Amino acid sequence: MSDMLFRCVNLHKNYGDVEALADVNFSLARGKIVGLLGPNASGKTTLIKIANGLLTPSFGDVYINDQKPSAATKAMVSYSFSQISTCRWYSATASSSVSFPAW
Repeated sequence: MSDMLFRCVNLHKNYGDVEALADVNFSLARGKIVGLLGPNASGKTTLIKIANGLLTPSFGDVYINDQKPSAATKAMVSYSFSQISTCRWYSATASSSVSFPAW
């Protein structure tokens, strides 16, 4: 078993002529908490969806616990999106946002 929980190796993702990910290479060690930050349209969601097996890379590989994304890795990685409406959530605090019951 590798010390790296998550690895991207020469990862590329294209949507037609648009290159969403270009030669992404990095590793995340076990026991670390990390954030994925970047401007809009920089490939954050694309990377997460590839890690979850929701998208396939155009080229390159992702490894979770030394396995390519599959049913077995879904126990380790999950994806959930939120759509925030400013009318409804205008006065929400961080605490109230995460404690709000699921619909």
